Amino acid sequence: DYAEKAAEKLQAEGYTVVIASGHAQTISAQGTVSNLVEDISSGRLTNKKYNKKDIVFVSLHADSEPGKSGSGICYDSSFKDDSKLAQTIQSSLNEDDWIKAGLSERVWGKNGLQVLHQSESNPSVLLEVEYVNGSKSQNLDSSAFQGRFLDKLTVGLNRYFGLD
Repeated sequence: DYAEKAAEKLQAEGYTVVIASGHAQTISAQGTVSNLVEDISSGRLTNKKYNKKDIVFVSLHADSEPGKSGSGICYDSSFKDDSKLAQTIQSSLNEDDWIKAGLSERVWGKNGLQVLHQSESNPSVLLEVEYVNGSKSQNLDSSAFQGRFLDKLTVGLNRYFGLD
């Protein structure tokens, strides 16, 4: 639901959005991200060619992680553009106390993060919309929370691309 609503919101802002869904390990093993970069940049998938530097990956999740709560942004600090994208989105999310997000570095290859780095030239972040830890979160199902989260995500992406 978040992915579809995020796509609608970003498309309304003029972004081209491609949704790829599935288990992180399967997507990684199939080279899905690398193939998407080639298909998007060549225009095979979107009927418009894009410069590879204009392609970013945002992976939306609602996972459990012991001891974690709220939202979080996972990224790999060894990639400069990932750090910039993560910090820009985090700054935007943190403008709203309800959806405030913390940065969480993950090591490449662990916890499914490798799916984001099949194309190291494209900035990638994994957004934990909310850590659920054992029970479904009321925030996750809240249309108000969802709207505010997607608004701030859009603001963050606009800032990243210098569109604000």
